Amino acid sequence: MTPGIFITGTNTSVGKTAVTAAMLRLLAGAGVRAVGLKPVASGSERAHPGAPLRNSDALALQAAAPIALPYESVNPYCFAPAIAPHLAAEE
Repeated sequence: MTPGIFITGTNTSVGKTAVTAAMLRLLAGAGVRAVGLKPVASGSERAHPGAPLRNSDALALQAAAPIALPYESVNPYCFAPAIAPHLAAEE
């Protein structure tokens, strides 16, 4: 099994994405192939009408990773309402 690290926190804006992105950059600098995933995200926006939803945290993880993955692999469940993801999924 491939080793992994799971970053979690109990609130928004506690630094989960910032810490994960920093770790990805450090790993990239050490030659380690790694990715950052945000499987479920709410509070996402469209760049323009008709564009797919994108979450800023997921985009930050995608940009920091030394392995390029399609956005849909980084963040497969992306919701617009800035509410708890399980509520956004119901909506």
